[in-house]
Amino acid sequence: MEEPLHNVVVVDPLSVMVSGGSSDINSLMDDKIKIIMTEVIPLLKDHLNTICNVELLQYIQESILNIVIKSDKELNVDESGGGQLKNMFLKQIEISLSSAIGKYINKRLGDIGEDLLVDVSEILFNELSYYQLLKEQ
Repeated sequence: MEEPLHNVVVVDPLSVMVSGGSSDINSLMDDKIKIIMTEVIPLLKDHLNTICNVELLQYIQESILNIVIKSDKELNVDESGGGQLKNMFLKQIEISLSSAIGKYINKRLGDIGEDLLVDVSEILFNELSYYQLLKEQ
C-alpha cells in the first residue's frame, strides 16, 4: 500500500532575512521552493515502494537540480558575468543534497519520503537565500 506524500514545505523559521530584513525575500524563497517541491513530490511518488540505492538517490538529486535550474530563469541563461556565481551555487546545492540524502540508502522511499522532503526544502531555502544574498552584493 502506497503512503501519501503531503504537499508540505518546511522552511527554517530562524533563517536570516535578506535585503535589510525584508520579508518579501523570504516570501519569494518560499514561493520558489513551493514551485520546485510541486515537481519533486510526483517524482518521489513514482518510487514509493522502491528501496533507496545509490542510483535512485543520484537520480533524485539530479532531477532536483534540473528542476531548480528550470524554475529559475536566471539559472537557465548562460551569462559570462554571473556564470561563476551560478556554477558555484549549483555545485553547492549538489554537495548539500548529496550529503543530506545519502543517509537514506537501503530505506524504502515510502518510509522516508517526508523526511527527504524536509531535508530538500531546508537545503533549497538555505542555498537559494544565500545565492540571492550573493547576487545582491
